[in-house]
Amino acid sequence: MASTNDAPLTGTHTSLGPVCVRPYGHDHLLIDVGGPPAVAALRVALERDHPDLRARPGWSSVLVRSDNPGRLLTLVLNLDIDLNDAPIASAVSPPRVIDVVYDGPDLGLVASLTGLTPAEVITAHSACLYRVVFLGFTRAFAYLDGLDPRLSMVPRLDTPRVRVPAGSVGIAAGQTGIYPMASPGGWHLLGHTDTALFDSSRVPPSLLAPGDLVNFRSVHEAVTT
Repeated sequence: MASTNDAPLTGTHTSLGPVCVRPYGHDHLLIDVGGPPAVAALRVALERDHPDLRARPGWSSVLVRSDNPGRLLTLVLNLDIDLNDAPIASAVSPPRVIDVVYDGPDLGLVASLTGLTPAEVITAHSACLYRVVFLGFTRAFAYLDGLDPRLSMVPRLDTPRVRVPAGSVGIAAGQTGIYPMASPGGWHLLGHTDTALFDSSRVPPSLLAPGDLVNFRSVHEAVTT
């Protein structure tokens, strides 16, 4: 364990591997771990054993309410976590199926970048089981882990679009997600869905939550749900 004033504290968890705790704002700390599987397992363990910390997941980190880095690191390193047994679904089981029309403007470009045909891109994207790692960017925008390795090398666009239509399904940098509302965006767009990811009249308003499982189903016409 290393510490120098406000310098990050580091240690190694038997299951999570390297762990780094660093300040984030006035009374929060960020726990950096190895990636989405470790984030999912750590979030579940913290919510199980220490719900007062109010764990909020990111792609490779978990934000908690705490102002004592040393105590938090010790707590994390002593958590009972098994990456093979940690549950990854929270509210939705079995996986939520989202219908997608694969007619996106970047489908051909993604095929060219990956060496696949457009049909193979569609099959690769729709065949995976995805996990919601966290929500961010805009309300209800879910970052999904589990992308086919052949699609994971597709980067973000060099120049983001000024406006991406609501319901657009995209990939970038090993992630996939759905734009819940029209917004700027820099992901390669494969298709679109009519499924409402955000509805202010719904409780909760976001269709997806961290830990939920998702399947995409290729259809000719999107179905509103």
